[in-house]
Amino acid sequence: MIPQDVESVLDVGAGFGHLLETAWRKRGIKGVGIEITDSKIEYAKRHGIDMRKGEASALPFPDKNFDLVVSCEVIEHLPYGSYEKALSEFERVSKRYILIEVPFDEKRRFVKCPYCGATSHPCYHMRSFRDDNMVKLFPNSRLIGTKKIGERSELHFEGFLSKFPIRSWPPFMVCPSCGYRLHQVPRDAIYQNRTSQSVRNYLKKILLSILGRKVPLSILGLYSVD
Repeated sequence: MIPQDVESVLDVGAGFGHLLETAWRKRGIKGVGIEITDSKIEYAKRHGIDMRKGEASALPFPDKNFDLVVSCEVIEHLPYGSYEKALSEFERVSKRYILIEVPFDEKRRFVKCPYCGATSHPCYHMRSFRDDNMVKLFPNSRLIGTKKIGERSELHFEGFLSKFPIRSWPPFMVCPSCGYRLHQVPRDAIYQNRTSQSVRNYLKKILLSILGRKVPLSILGLYSVD
């Protein structure tokens, strides 16, 4: 999906820098990464990748600085305000293209905090993306094309299930509203949580084998910046 005339790329939310490393090795494309996690930045730098700490909503680069701005599995996590600023920043620092990857048509199900009752997505996804809103993602850029990749199994009534909160609170999750996390409760409660989750996952696998359908995992959108 990276056009042939791209010579420089900014990867926003670059992780460990694998995309930048591959772009340089296979295409000779010079790249810079933006990341917020210190351990990932340190790893990338040890491997000779130009990785800098920063946020998608405030990119430390001048206007029209890169042929391509790419961001994979990032913008679905951004909260209100940061999301809108990030999209504007992508357009500002790109002089040719923007390439976005996000989960496709995700039927988001929420968990309810056992402490304060607030609901949130277990992977902190703030929004879902389909073909129609991919077209409208950037006001000053034109969608050149999309590509759906990967595959996941989904129940035909997944959309109906998304209306009901998930009862089990994930062990890794911190409530965005009150800061509650599962390790604050007794160990036997954690064990019961994991056991019930395993049972539910097993039952869901059976249902998927009978009533499931295959749908794309992610969608890529390539945009030309006006």
